[in-house]
Amino acid sequence: MSRRCFLFLIIFSVNLPQATLAALIDLSITRPKIPEVSREGFTTSSQQLTIEGIVETSVSADVLVSVNTPAGTRNLAAMVDSLYSVIVDFEITSEIVAILLTPLHSGKYYFGPRKVIASFSIDGVNFGKELQLFFPLGVENNNKVIAEFSESISTRFVRLDMVEGWQSDKILIEKIEFLNKDQKVIQPRIQAISTLLGLKTQRSVNFVLTVLLNEGENRITVVAKLLAKNLPDKEAKEVSEVISLFYLPELISEKAVNGRFVLSDGYKAQVIIPVNALDERIKRLQIIPVDPAQELPDSYLANIRIAEGTSPVSIYRFEASRQGIFPAEATAYLEGQPPTLSVDGIYSPPSTWVTSLAPLPVKLTVDLLKPHTISQIVIYAEVEGQKSFAPQKAKILVSNDKKALFVEPDRYAVVEHTNFSDEVTKIPLPTFPIGQYVQLLIEESKQANIISINEVEFWDESSAKIVSYVTMTTVPLQRLATLQLSYDENDLMRAKVKNEKNLAFFAWYEGAKEWQFAGGAVDTQENTVTLQLNYLQKVALFETNTKEAIEVLWSYNPFSPDGNGIADTTWLILNLQEQLLETNPQIIVEIFDLTGKLISTLIDRDPVKSSSIRVQWDGKDKTGRIVDIGPYIYQIKLGSQVKNGVIVVAK
Repeated sequence: MSRRCFLFLIIFSVNLPQATLAALIDLSITRPKIPEVSREGFTTSSQQLTIEGIVETSVSADVLVSVNTPAGTRNLAAMVDSLYSVIVDFEITSEIVAILLTPLHSGKYYFGPRKVIASFSIDGVNFGKELQLFFPLGVENNNKVIAEFSESISTRFVRLDMVEGWQSDKILIEKIEFLNKDQKVIQPRIQAISTLLGLKTQRSVNFVLTVLLNEGENRITVVAKLLAKNLPDKEAKEVSEVISLFYLPELISEKAVNGRFVLSDGYKAQVIIPVNALDERIKRLQIIPVDPAQELPDSYLANIRIAEGTSPVSIYRFEASRQGIFPAEATAYLEGQPPTLSVDGIYSPPSTWVTSLAPLPVKLTVDLLKPHTISQIVIYAEVEGQKSFAPQKAKILVSNDKKALFVEPDRYAVVEHTNFSDEVTKIPLPTFPIGQYVQLLIEESKQANIISINEVEFWDESSAKIVSYVTMTTVPLQRLATLQLSYDENDLMRAKVKNEKNLAFFAWYEGAKEWQFAGGAVDTQENTVTLQLNYLQKVALFETNTKEAIEVLWSYNPFSPDGNGIADTTWLILNLQEQLLETNPQIIVEIFDLTGKLISTLIDRDPVKSSSIRVQWDGKDKTGRIVDIGPYIYQIKLGSQVKNGVIVVAK
């Protein structure tokens, strides 16, 4: 569906000189980076995108910055500047009778609006029927304030212009909801937001906006507009920038390009991961920048591998999301086919919930672990040949009280569905109910008293799948990935770097509370540092002491994989001469015992694309057992080059 929107603005009168058009207003997006030549953008597996920018103007006037929000925004109240306007979309034409707002409270301050202009549209372009609404000071039921209409209004889109707030300088709202004619609360999607920047006393101001992304391609338009009259023409008072990117909600092999995932934060970090390098249950990987100023100097000042008097050039950390299983229960199921198999992220047998020969209705109750706004449920039924084991008729119940679903089912029923497909059925929930517990009350089935469901999906108001994730801050890889960080002159100056050729990766080792050298290949023309590694964790760029032509070292030798959190793993760090890469060699890293028996293969014929490689050994053999204490031989084969050494496993 189209996500275009046009904001109609209230213009304030300001007398302006006839300045040149180019000098009136300028907009720069500082994060993410907008390519100067290519408009292909970048790929991310993080649904939330933070946009940072600068607006400059040569005149004294307020500026409105507007942005479309492909899948809404997670937290309106997190806006730095005052909310000026918002457009919401109900997805379908709805009859609404009131607006419910949850204003932000911060200490003794109340940032709710006092006066709002609401206008309505069927197509999202032409807005009419303006209503002037007044919201009270303070809160009513459930920390909400309400403005009721004199009559119901049929609409799909609503624009709310914040005319006046209870605080003179800022309006902030946590949530916007509506009541329909049946007095049910509707959760709309936020389609566009705008914020007001004060530039009457300064000529430059920074802004931060956060939006949620739709799966696939996203085009986000940021518009900066002067709120002033008597300007020379339209181009003089409005400028815009377009951000293009691709959102990949799950790292599944079908979505890989040329057998790999190329992920970026859209700023200074990129990681290239082979498609089979990740655990199959890892669905997302976030690349998160860390402000170097927040890193405690004690963590690096005494490090002999880091150049004296310098600080981090940049720091990044990683968060991988590994899919878990929602708690689920059912009133009927076969032994070995429990209801949890329908919410485990596996879409094929034998991971299937199967009911016993029990009379209908059958109830499947899922605990989403915390309240969610639910926009859609998708049911994947088992099909054998021409026979479907899907439900035929069912109700969807949503509540924050699990017992209430059984005691008062009619009260919490949000939709009844009577048109199930044989295999995949999508059930929209138009009112976007909020709840932790969802019950599928199956009243009829396609096969007598037998229901077989492979998976049940839940989707939120931003079109994101609701999944139980376990967060991992260190991510083991089964094949080498390539990590690249870029830097600029400002980064080097701030970090007091004297020779950028000596930049290198360091990895943070939590057990030892120190930064450990990891290496890296520096490209001073492109301002990048590149490293191949089989483990993702918190990393930083530092200036190192002078590098040797070739270097092999272990982060811990000896090390003790005894699980006490100190030196449990060790890293092999290999820095290569650039000429060794000219023949496109493959690398093998193996561990042998003193009799020559192969203990473990750390890298098996992976192509080498970087002069710096970092490999982890956890002290386990190829069966996954911790090896005995003693010395072991490591062997590195790179093309025709072979290098051996000793690594010691200690207590």
